[in-house]
Amino acid sequence: MSRKSKRLTAVIFFLCTILQFTMAASGAIKISGKVNTVQISIPPQTPPVSGVDVRFLGTQISSTSGADGSFTLQGVPEHSVSGIRFSAPGYVTSYTQYVKAGAEDMIDQAFLIFTTDIYNSRIHGGDAPAHINGKGDMLGMVTNSSGVGIQNVAIQASYLDTGLPAGTVRYFSATFNPEDVDGTGANGYFAIYNLDPGRPVLVRGTKPGIILSWSVAAAFPDAVTLAQMKESLETADLSGVVFTESGGEETVLSGASITLPGLGVSTLSGQDGGFMLNGMVASSLTILKSEKDGYADTYIYGCAESEDMEK
Repeated sequence: MSRKSKRLTAVIFFLCTILQFTMAASGAIKISGKVNTVQISIPPQTPPVSGVDVRFLGTQISSTSGADGSFTLQGVPEHSVSGIRFSAPGYVTSYTQYVKAGAEDMIDQAFLIFTTDIYNSRIHGGDAPAHINGKGDMLGMVTNSSGVGIQNVAIQASYLDTGLPAGTVRYFSATFNPEDVDGTGANGYFAIYNLDPGRPVLVRGTKPGIILSWSVAAAFPDAVTLAQMKESLETADLSGVVFTESGGEETVLSGASITLPGLGVSTLSGQDGGFMLNGMVASSLTILKSEKDGYADTYIYGCAESEDMEK
């Protein structure tokens, strides 16, 4: 299987003695998509859901899904990073994994939410772990490039702050019954139960012979976070520059440690502040950490896109 390699640039770190993160958006985009749910059948059906309140977190931007499940979020700031919340009577409140808005509209996005009945009787039914009040669950899907579920993928989840295992992983049959097996079923679905809310979780999947993107997401109390991993045919080199700022003046900073927490990937910035991380999996959602003695640790969230972003 042939794999392409792209180079990603324009990743810039600012290390300051006081950690501060600001974002100035030069424009706005729209995010549009459809909300569906699951009906238990063989194969499962995914009819649209109307009347769902859809909100871009941290803003006043919202929409309501129509009869065909479609919605549009207008005025999303370019390059903003947040999540989308879906809520409706009879359904478990659900959140997306982190979304990084680019400079172009994000259209035809697909989102799946679950009824409280399926959540209680199937996802938490049978031998599945009981829900712990105040904890959150993550429901995910592993797909190929055509959006079809991939079978026999082993899922690992760990907290980014400690590297320790996160939650309890289970896989599902075609009718969404939890199974005590070692990998995803034919539908590619998995669940990670009873996660600590607000703690970023690194989710990885492994299967011999294929390369899968990884995902970074956080759980919400008594709610579901939606995660997705895809088979990737491309790798990417991620490059950038580390700066320090004092009195309005920017100076490149050498010797800063750049890491991908939880992945064991790291490098140091050079004399020109530049760095390069090779062989990242395209379409992976990730967090970059920059640190150096005397400076506050800095984190940047982003996605390794498969398109060439070199300027």
